[in-house]
Amino acid sequence: MDALDAVLWTYRDESFLPHGRDKPERQPVLLTSQGGNPNRAQVLFLIDGAEPGDIGGYERACLVFDGRDQVALELARRRWKDAKEAGIIASYWRESADGKWEKQA
Repeated sequence: MDALDAVLWTYRDESFLPHGRDKPERQPVLLTSQGGNPNRAQVLFLIDGAEPGDIGGYERACLVFDGRDQVALELARRRWKDAKEAGIIASYWRESADGKWEKQA
C-alpha cells in the first residue's frame, strides 16, 4: 500500500488522483486493507489477492492481477467462477501488445 500511495502522489502532475489512507469520509479514493465501504465508494479495486468480502454495496468491483503470475492467475480464475456462480456480470480486460486495454470475449 505504501508503494501505491507514493505512486499516486508522484506519478505525474497532470494525472494526480486525490486519495488518502485515513479519514475515509473525506477521501474520494481510499487506500485501505480493511473491509467495508467507509467512504461510500461506487467502485472497489482489489489488488495483491485482497479478499473481496461483500461487494453488494458497489456498482463495480475490479480485480487487478498479474496474468504472468500463476498463483495470481489461478486466484483470479477462481474469483471469476465464484462471481459467475453468484450471478454477477463479469468481464475480462487484457492489455494488448501496444499497451491498450481490450475487452476479451
